[in-house]
Amino acid sequence: MKIAFIVQRYGAEILGGSEYHCRLIAERLAPRHQVEVLTTCAQDYITWKNEYPEGTDRIRGVTVRRFPVAHERNPDDFGRRSIRVFDRTHSVADELAWLDSEGPSSPQLVAYLEQQASAFDYVLLFSYRYYHAFHVARRIADRRPSDRAAVDAD
Repeated sequence: MKIAFIVQRYGAEILGGSEYHCRLIAERLAPRHQVEVLTTCAQDYITWKNEYPEGTDRIRGVTVRRFPVAHERNPDDFGRRSIRVFDRTHSVADELAWLDSEGPSSPQLVAYLEQQASAFDYVLLFSYRYYHAFHVARRIADRRPSDRAAVDAD
């Protein structure tokens, strides 16, 4: 079975809640399945600065494919947008702008998965509140599990 894990940042030294949870599950499944983590080049969750090199790596038996973050987080802009979205009447466009300003925005990661989604039996998204989770879920929502997954379930 081929499984894609999508998470905002990933690494052995990253101990954030959802990132750590993702890593533990990916490492547990990797010996028996083809596991690939799709993530950004960010290490820090405050700035989303690209710190890891773009491309494919292997960490503790798990294939990790990194994509660049389009822009670092601007704390002032994010704060202003947060006030608007959480405390004031706002539009869907305001919410999407907030999501982009929160980061980590990686259109390349979303585009890659949109093109490659059928290569995976399952796609698992971590952290609902981030750019990648929202955009990937919308882009692949109508994708059916592959025939191979259906056969494996029998």
